[in-house]
Amino acid sequence: MELAETVERVWDEILTEMSINPDLLAMPPGQNKLDVYAFKDRSPDWAGKAYYGGLIVSSPDRRILFDVIPIDSEGLESTIKHELVHVASESLLHSGGLDEPPWVSVWFFEGVAEVVSRGTGSGAITGQDHFDYLTSNYGHLNPVSYQSDEGIEGGANAYIEYHYPMRRLAVEYLFDDAGYDVPLSEATALLVDVARGTSFDDAFADRIGVTVAEYENQFFDLMEDYLPERSVPIVLAPIGLIILSVSLLGAATAATLWSNRSAAGVTAAEESTAPVRTRGSTIGFAAWIMVISVLSLGVFVIGIYSISVSWGLSGLGQVSGMAVMIGYFVGATFAINWAIRSRDTASPNAWLIPLATIIGAAVTAVAIVLITALL
Repeated sequence: MELAETVERVWDEILTEMSINPDLLAMPPGQNKLDVYAFKDRSPDWAGKAYYGGLIVSSPDRRILFDVIPIDSEGLESTIKHELVHVASESLLHSGGLDEPPWVSVWFFEGVAEVVSRGTGSGAITGQDHFDYLTSNYGHLNPVSYQSDEGIEGGANAYIEYHYPMRRLAVEYLFDDAGYDVPLSEATALLVDVARGTSFDDAFADRIGVTVAEYENQFFDLMEDYLPERSVPIVLAPIGLIILSVSLLGAATAATLWSNRSAAGVTAAEESTAPVRTRGSTIGFAAWIMVISVLSLGVFVIGIYSISVSWGLSGLGQVSGMAVMIGYFVGATFAINWAIRSRDTASPNAWLIPLATIIGAAVTAVAIVLITALL
C-alpha cells in the first residue's frame, strides 16, 4: 500500500513538472494502469527498471548490509521517480501510433529522468572540481555523442560514476536559465514530435534551438563556462584534506612533545623502581609506536580522501564522515601520546594502549559504511 501511494503521488508530480497531458499517454493494449513490481529478498545489480507500462523497484521494507539497515526511503523515491519518467517517456513515444516506437538518444532519455528525479547515481555535477575529477579518471567522453548504451567506454564503473552524472549535466544545461534556458515542457513536446514521426535530431533542433551536432562539439567548452569552480566547500575538497591533515599532524606532534616533556619530571625514586629497559626493548617500543602512528595517519588520510571525492554523498553525509574521521584521528593521537607517557612512567600498559587505535579504525570503518549507506 505504501509503495502504491508513493508511485501515485510521484506520477502526478511528473505529469505536472513535465507538463504532460494524460490524454497523450498510450498504454499497452488491454492495460489501463501501471504495473508495479517490488522485490525484497533479492539484490540485482540495478536499483530499478522501467518498461512500457510498468516498473520494478525495491520494496520499501527491504533491508541492506546483511539485512540489517533499512533501505534509504529518499533514495528509493528518487529511483521510483527516475523509472516513472522512463515509463511516461515510453508512453509518449508510443502515442503516435507508429509500428515501432521511435528511437531517442540515450543521453537525452536518461538525462531527462535524472534531471526530473534529481539524480539517482553518483551525484550531480555541480562544480568544475567534480567535472575535472571525472574527466581525469575516465577521459573526455562526450555524453552527447552516445546514441545508445552500446560501446560505452571508461571501464566497469564508468556507467554509473561517469555517464549518468554527465547525461544529467548535459540535459540540465538545456533547461537551466544559465544554459539554454528552455522550459522543461519542451522535453515533453520533443518526445511527442518524435512519436509522430520527426527524427530526434530534427525535433531537438526545433525545440532546443541548437542542433545535436553543435551541442556535442561545444559541450566541454560550454561546461567550463557553466560550472562554478567548486561543488563543495574547500574543507570538504581534496585540497582541504591536505590542509586539515597537515594541521592535525602538527597538533599531534606538538601534543607528543608536550607529553614527553611532562613525563621528564619522573623522580629518582620512581626511576629506581622502574624496570630496566634494554636497548632492544626501547627500539622495539619505538618501532611499535611508529607502526601505529603510520596506520592511524593512513586510515585518516584514506578515509578523508574517500569522503571528499564521494560526490554522491549528501552535504550532511560528507560533514558526518569528516567528523567521524577527525574524531578517530584525535582519539588515535591521544592513545599514542598516552602510550609514550605510560612508557616513560614505567606503566605495563604502554604496549597495549596503542591497540585501541586498531579497534578505533575498525569502528570508524563501520561508521563510514553506515554513513555512506544512509546519507
